[in-house]
Amino acid sequence: MRIIQIDNKTHISPLSQIPGPLIVQVKSRLTFPNPQRQENERRGFCNWDTPESIQGYEIDGDQMIVPRGFSRQLLLIFRRAGVPYRIDNRRREKRQQGYLTTLT
Repeated sequence: MRIIQIDNKTHISPLSQIPGPLIVQVKSRLTFPNPQRQENERRGFCNWDTPESIQGYEIDGDQMIVPRGFSRQLLLIFRRAGVPYRIDNRRREKRQQGYLTTLT
């Protein structure tokens, strides 16, 4: 069973059990052209140390880490591909705070 763990980021594991085309789709959705490189090219500056793209994901061992805000799209990708998953929600729960006031 694939596990999608949500805390301050979203962790997908084990990566070895996720179909290759699905990984490629997630990577392509989270890879963007580097605006600094484009600006350097426009100005005629050197780009030897400027990456061509920005990756919004990390691969750490047998897991992929993506921004938490991408979780909804990730779940849609998994559902459309028919890949079963389990969500492990580790986000903090916000407790309700009661406030007393003397304002009228």
